[in-house]
Amino acid sequence: MTGMESVLLLIVIFAPPIVGYILRKTRLWWLPGAALLVGAFVCFAGLDTTSHGEDAALAGLGNFGVLVASGVLLIYGVMLLWITSGAHERALRRPTPPPPSLPVATVVTMSKR
Repeated sequence: MTGMESVLLLIVIFAPPIVGYILRKTRLWWLPGAALLVGAFVCFAGLDTTSHGEDAALAGLGNFGVLVASGVLLIYGVMLLWITSGAHERALRRPTPPPPSLPVATVVTMSKR
């Protein structure tokens, strides 16, 4: 794995939760999870189905790697959508006001004059 591939892998792993945390109070809270889901479907669409003969074995190994990567992105995207939807609801929930308290009772005595 080259240095640039390592950087891209770290970006894919760490950027969506950070962006999801930043966007949790906005209407775009779903964007990082949806981007991961789109990435999974694009990765799945990149499967090689045109090879035949001896090249098919190597293409099959490559397809297995692409299939695993798209599955991981799909699961990661669904989990991120689930987590950010909870964070979004929790961030927009108004705190409940404290219940009204009763006044403090005082004892009034009648003094004899």
